[in-house]
Amino acid sequence: MKNKAKTLLQHGWKSLRNIGNDFKTLLNFSISHESVRKALKTDDGLYWLNEELELSGYYGYDAQWVRNEGKWI
Repeated sequence: MKNKAKTLLQHGWKSLRNIGNDFKTLLNFSISHESVRKALKTDDGLYWLNEELELSGYYGYDAQWVRNEGKWI
């Protein structure tokens, strides 16, 4: 898939979404634009790691529900 995506980009600029649409049309499978982006960044590796990102160690939650004395709070 990575080689085919690189080949599609050699013919001119394409958006990642359009490359995903090409895979759907030509090879009959769906892939997200984010998967295409990560595949192009891996350079023959199995995964991509953002080494520039420094995590704070804190985690945020959208909503957290806890049952306390029979009530959800």
